[in-house]
Amino acid sequence: MAQDGGALFESGLLGSSFHWWIGQIADDSVWRDNIVSKPHASATENVGWGRRYKVRILGLHDQGETEIPSKDLPWANVMSPVTSGGSLNNSGQTPALRQGNMVFGFFMDGSAMSVPVIMGVIGNNAQNPMSSTIGDNRVTNKQPGSLAVSGYADGQVPKDTKTGERPVPPDGDLKSEHPNSSAAAQPTPPGVKLNSFGLRPDITLRSVPGAMEAASAAREKARAEGKSFQEVEDAAMKAVSDVVKNNEAQQTAPTAPLKASPNRESPDVQNITAGDVKEQDLAEEKVVMPTPDDPVQSAMKAIQTIIDNITQKMDKYLNAIQSYVDAVSSTVGNLEEMICKEAMKAAKYMKVLFDKMMEFVLKQLNVVMTKVIAALPSALRNKFGDLKEKLNEMMLGMYNQMIAGAGDQLCQALLDTLQPSKREAEARQIAEDRGTGASTKGSDGEFKTAPKVPMCYAESIASTVISKNKDKIEEANKNVITNLNTYIDGLQGELDGVSSVLRDSQELIGSGLGDSLGNFGNDASVVSNSMSGALEMMPDISSSLGSALGFANIVMNVFAGDLAPKQAINDYYQLATGGSGSAASELPSMGSIGDSVVQSGVARAERMTTPPSAPDFATPRKSEPDVDLDPGDLSKPMTKEEREAALTIA
Repeated sequence: MAQDGGALFESGLLGSSFHWWIGQIADDSVWRDNIVSKPHASATENVGWGRRYKVRILGLHDQGETEIPSKDLPWANVMSPVTSGGSLNNSGQTPALRQGNMVFGFFMDGSAMSVPVIMGVIGNNAQNPMSSTIGDNRVTNKQPGSLAVSGYADGQVPKDTKTGERPVPPDGDLKSEHPNSSAAAQPTPPGVKLNSFGLRPDITLRSVPGAMEAASAAREKARAEGKSFQEVEDAAMKAVSDVVKNNEAQQTAPTAPLKASPNRESPDVQNITAGDVKEQDLAEEKVVMPTPDDPVQSAMKAIQTIIDNITQKMDKYLNAIQSYVDAVSSTVGNLEEMICKEAMKAAKYMKVLFDKMMEFVLKQLNVVMTKVIAALPSALRNKFGDLKEKLNEMMLGMYNQMIAGAGDQLCQALLDTLQPSKREAEARQIAEDRGTGASTKGSDGEFKTAPKVPMCYAESIASTVISKNKDKIEEANKNVITNLNTYIDGLQGELDGVSSVLRDSQELIGSGLGDSLGNFGNDASVVSNSMSGALEMMPDISSSLGSALGFANIVMNVFAGDLAPKQAINDYYQLATGGSGSAASELPSMGSIGDSVVQSGVARAERMTTPPSAPDFATPRKSEPDVDLDPGDLSKPMTKEEREAALTIA
């Protein structure tokens, strides 16, 4: 019985010479066609043959792709465990091997070494640096290096998405840390003593590009300046540290070519992926919660919340230009498109403001027409009711036209103030300066933003949109009055008492509502001299905008002792933290919106871009006595002198 190679079989039997091997599964472009990627109706359509893989066996085929192309490697069968079965009686399991896997096995034909069988796979570790390419002669028997390859590596033939193959990994498989980060820039583990250059013992100075040259130049400069030996060495250490930081900044820039795979190969739950970052961003995004208590105030808070979301996304997009984490997790492709898309969401809340203004105007019109109708004969009142309906329809149509263009106006107002193109150019310049080692804005070369949106900014944006429609609002009011006066002028000859009633109505409105209505109808033309009083009964919406937005049409108070309903306290909610509301200092002011409308565009822009000045605090005088904050013994009654002193201070 032959004992060659440790075999316990006769030499004429299969397996008499048992030869182990270890190898790496080749680029899947040379073997994935062996596995049919779609169902087939007949067994004859299955051009593949089981699960076989092309394997580059170390010691036999490691000369490289030039000498032995991957397509010429031998096919390797897979030996399944007894727990998976042999695919008989519907009992079997599919191998889960991927390109780049390190596998081991034996040759079924012994010393001929042409029929390999895969017995197992060597597992991957999350700390293994993975190459993003395969089949490129990166490692041969003459060129050493790491054989670790990403399962998502680009092969010789691109993957076809039509067959269901994924050309790129999903978010859950993308690392949130830059794969190009060098070992020299990593934090030092606890208890590890650094060498004289501030590097870990396993990292040599020669392994850091440019470190030796920088250290030598720093030493020569320090010696020329006559510094001591320790100062010379400190200068060399600082030079090496600067080189490490500069190399890390250039290598980990989002635009830097990837030297390793950015994909997560191992199911390590401790590693944060790009999908995790996106999930957190979504959980922290504010979702508007409109409240019915004060619709105008709620609408302003909603606009503020939406603009805050815009600035947060804008901030992430700008930082993605220089931050790898933001680059792999940002969902914004174009800043201007994102801003305009979000502006359309805010437009529906601008409708609340326009509706309130229309409601205010119609209410004032109703006050006038009520007195007029009361003076008309019963036979004419129904016609006047039809007129009122037509005027309401005309007013509604005019305001609907303004509301239809609010989205585009909001978009333009945000683009003018946020200036996304300018901010993007600044961020790209900073990223370019950082990559070249030039000086950048900020101590660390990061693009700094302040995405917190104050209420005054939202008020200015809303007032900008209203200001753009000011002429249309005045025209709508003028058209209503003109049509009303035209109709009443026709009745003037028949009804002598109408004119006196209108004058009485004007006096009633002027005395009852006062300045809240503002300056009425100064720009309206007088259709009839005898009916001129009616023209002055419509408010100039620009001068009374604060009153219009704060107008309460119906107050539900059935009984005199009814308590006011509890108002909602949440203006928005976040999936991560739940509901929340604005602070008391951030509540919108209707009067402030009205004041902003009548301002110029330059004044509104300055209001949006200039932060509010800090309040002036009283400065104590030099002769001011010290304040004694010690209350003393409160259990003892106050003396007569203490009471008199307290009364004097009060």
